Amino acid sequence: MSNLSQAYVLGLMAEVAHKLPLVEQELAQAQARVAAVDAELQLAASEHRAAAQSARDCEENTQRNQRELGESNQVIAAIHQEMATIKRKIDEIQSDMEREGKGQLFRRLRRERAKQLNLLDERQEKLGAAQVRVSEIRESLRELDTLGNEAGDLLLQRRTALESHQQALPAPRLYTQVFELSLSAAHCEFFLEREAEQWCGSVGRAMEWMITLHQALAAGRYQLDRNSHFVAGRSTASAEAVYGAIAVGRLDLATELFEGVTHPNLFFHEIFNVFRIWCAGLWLKGEVESLSRLLSRYEFAEGLRGGYVQGFMGLLENDPDKVSQGLKDICRHEIELWQDPSLNRGLGVVNLGAVGLARLALDAGLRVAIPGNTVPDELIAR
Repeated sequence: MSNLSQAYVLGLMAEVAHKLPLVEQELAQAQARVAAVDAELQLAASEHRAAAQSARDCEENTQRNQRELGESNQVIAAIHQEMATIKRKIDEIQSDMEREGKGQLFRRLRRERAKQLNLLDERQEKLGAAQVRVSEIRESLRELDTLGNEAGDLLLQRRTALESHQQALPAPRLYTQVFELSLSAAHCEFFLEREAEQWCGSVGRAMEWMITLHQALAAGRYQLDRNSHFVAGRSTASAEAVYGAIAVGRLDLATELFEGVTHPNLFFHEIFNVFRIWCAGLWLKGEVESLSRLLSRYEFAEGLRGGYVQGFMGLLENDPDKVSQGLKDICRHEIELWQDPSLNRGLGVVNLGAVGLARLALDAGLRVAIPGNTVPDELIAR
């Protein structure tokens, strides 16, 4: 199912041998620069977080006061209606008293009138309290408006200072490039030497770059809005790291990576890499119902996504044939993908997604058919 040959892989190794030292040098230089200003960067990040929290607090307090103001105005309107009804009733009773004159009915009307007057006094007192509260809320809103403007100005200043310091940070792409090139080197070397343990060590070391990157993203060292393609599992590198950890038998690390690169509020499963990361993560965490619901959304998917759907449905259903079909589809479509010379084609020498899925099947006691030489037996049966 692939056109891998020794000559082809040697050519890929030559490309990697040329590119990897250059990217590693660029990353090392950037890390050296940021080390000199790390304390200032951490302070700027802390001050930005504090300013952002202050701005959020002002906004939340404003919204809460606005809601209470609306509710209080509704209470005042309701009291006015009640008072108008009571006053009409008092007037009606007064008319009845004047018409009846003295007597037993007169006395009953007088008692009822006194009762209504007491109700009117109660409503008047309640109205006064509500009006006082409205005045207090409006004063709070005026103060919050001033505080909000000050908080917004301070947040802008802190963001500008943080962005100035962040310019010294290594570009996130450097981490993913070093990771992917290191993976490519490991894959090519394995193809030529067939040393599974050496490959596992190399893949494990490569994954450290992705762990470092996502820790920095989680710590707020980078502006997420400017680096959104590295967030929530969107990047190919993030997905390869998760499946790479599974492939080398580090399920604990795979779970850690899943939790580090994803976010429940950013579950954009329409994006392929996000989808396949969540498939792996939900399986590893034993959340089979959530995984089943996710897969059911793409039950009739074709292409590469369809391969992952088949593979994980096979795991859920304990069906080795379905897993085998999924592996076959994954390999077939990824081989087509890695023919693009603009991509890092060394990543296709070992299909980490398929190897990881095959390892999960083996752990589940399923015997599956291996679809080709990009899913080496030596890496699955270790």
